[in-house]
Amino acid sequence: MLRWAEEKPQELRLEEIGETYGRYRLHVPELERGMMRSLESYGQLSPIVVFLHEGRWELLDGFKRLGAARKLQSMERLVARRIEADERAAKAAIYGLNRAGGRTREIEEAWIVHALDREAWAGSARRTPSGIVDPNGRTATGAVARGQPSRHSGTGPA
Repeated sequence: MLRWAEEKPQELRLEEIGETYGRYRLHVPELERGMMRSLESYGQLSPIVVFLHEGRWELLDGFKRLGAARKLQSMERLVARRIEADERAAKAAIYGLNRAGGRTREIEEAWIVHALDREAWAGSARRTPSGIVDPNGRTATGAVARGQPSRHSGTGPA
C-alpha cells in the first residue's frame, strides 16, 4: 500500500529529479513526443511521483513527463507528490502506480518482479560449502552465486 507523504505537492527543478528507477520502464520515443505536445498545449496536468532516496528525489511515476519537460525550453520545474518508501517499496510503487492505469507492459512487470524476487532471495540466502542456499533449499553456484547473470538470462535490469 502506498504511503503518501503528508505535505502538499511541491515544485521540483528538473535537475533535482533522478531517473534511477527508469530502468524498470520501457522508453517509447513516440509517447514522449506526444507528452511534449501535451505539455506545450496544456501544461502539467498531474503531478509526478517521487521518493527521497539517499538525499535525492527519485522518480517513480512520470517518466514521459520528465523526459518531455527536459526537452522543452519553457519548462524548468514539475509538480511532484512524494511517497514514503524504501527501495523495495519504491519498486512495488512503480508497478502499482502504473498498473492502476493499465500502462505497464509485460516486460516492465517482469523487470520489476525479477528485481523484487532477486532482493528477497539475496536477503534470505545463506552461504554453505556447496554454494548459496535460499530458504527453500535452492542452491546457486558459479556466476549466479556471485550475482552475475547466467548466459541464459534476459537483457532486462537486475
